[in-house]
Amino acid sequence: MLRLLCMHFFLVVLWGFPCDWNELKLLYEYEKGVGNLTQSGDFSKVTDGYVGFWDVVNHGSFVLNPSTSYAMTVFPEQDKLIPSDYPFHHHQSNNTFNGTAMFMLAKDEALVTILCTPPEVQYFGWMTTVFQTPTQSSFAEFPEPLNQQVIKTNADPGEGSFSRPALVIMAADQVVAESIAKAFPLPANFIKIPPNVNLIDRSKSWTATNPYVLLTTIRCTKYKNQVFRKIYEKTTIAQVSVLKYEHPVNNPYPITEERDSSGSMNELHYEETMSHLVAKVIEEKTYDGEFRLYAQETLGRYHVNNSWYETCVSDHCYLPVPLAGNYCSCHGATRDALYQMNNYSAVYNWYGDGDRFFVYLTLHRTKIGNAKYHSLMVDPLQDYERGGHTISVEDEDGAFGAKRYLPLSREAEDFSMFSFYRTCPNTTKETCVELSYDGYPPNLNPYWMDRSYLNSNTSTAPDWKKTLPSVILTFEKNDFTKP
Repeated sequence: MLRLLCMHFFLVVLWGFPCDWNELKLLYEYEKGVGNLTQSGDFSKVTDGYVGFWDVVNHGSFVLNPSTSYAMTVFPEQDKLIPSDYPFHHHQSNNTFNGTAMFMLAKDEALVTILCTPPEVQYFGWMTTVFQTPTQSSFAEFPEPLNQQVIKTNADPGEGSFSRPALVIMAADQVVAESIAKAFPLPANFIKIPPNVNLIDRSKSWTATNPYVLLTTIRCTKYKNQVFRKIYEKTTIAQVSVLKYEHPVNNPYPITEERDSSGSMNELHYEETMSHLVAKVIEEKTYDGEFRLYAQETLGRYHVNNSWYETCVSDHCYLPVPLAGNYCSCHGATRDALYQMNNYSAVYNWYGDGDRFFVYLTLHRTKIGNAKYHSLMVDPLQDYERGGHTISVEDEDGAFGAKRYLPLSREAEDFSMFSFYRTCPNTTKETCVELSYDGYPPNLNPYWMDRSYLNSNTSTAPDWKKTLPSVILTFEKNDFTKP
């Protein structure tokens, strides 16, 4: 233990602690604020928690990005927040955490968190969702997520929001939230619980109000400094409590307006170049007669047979729209990201040794300025719970491939492309990624998800109506026969 403490101290001294406040300063201000609130008699403490990071690589989970670190607020005393007989309660705990990341709040309660934001990343976001209701899973997101462009910290204008202390207060009642904010020397970030979220009444059986289970998720995507990443995730300084207001409440928040994405870039003028690029890739990949084009897919807003944005997200998975009666698996989708994926009801598989390969064509959105972070994730759909199964590629790693196919096109410089083989040939012009048998066994369906996070002008996802969809080309051997 002493050796670890000395190593940690050495790293902090050598590299600088990745926060404007050190751990003692943050703890002092937190305890001072909470102490003033409870000693006044206006508040009492329900329970404490902490911020914990999910081990994506070793534990595995569907559609989680290995380039992203995911943190959650965790509560060791879980039965203080969720009744033990609540449906699906056995799913609430996870051995990754000492406790549960799921919680319930009452109308007179608030989740109070002081934490240091991460060192510089391409995307930082705090989202809150209705994780489930008594009868269904949901993952319905509150409007609006906090991200590096909107979160309030102690930074002066122009200094940026990374490595800064931030106060986040989640509550359903305005008086409760604002009373807490006055006790801390930081500008408050309010997560406003929408009025159609059922909250628990702790004086009654949970069946009287059918409360919803809530979940916070903090994403830290693509750290600039990996040393800071390790320090931050091992020593994340944060204090978390649920506080109860000891007076009657009747000041619910109104519906929160969504941030407008219409000011993001219009990419549709690249359509002609995409068509030329697709045609050229098909020509070169099939010219010797060994392979043929098996499928050409445009990654769209699909979820099984529904339109991802127009049906699944708008009608089911983003609040304040009422929760649907049917299960809608939106996998923790956030308004800060544009998700484009293949319609995985269209069945095709990996087979054998090099019988098929894939080519991914997309715009380099971080280069053209339409997103802070842009990547493609590929999963084997039917076997996604194993750790280490997910590959994620970022558009900057596939730059210049398109230019090698269209050397005379200026717009080709704004594209990114990758190919995915069992064994990469030495003749590919683009960045090649190998799909191992261990991570991607034969006879499994490929699931592709294209993510574009955070447009600088709008502080939300790029506008899907103005976005050029990415393309997946599937090639197979001419003499291939499906088993």
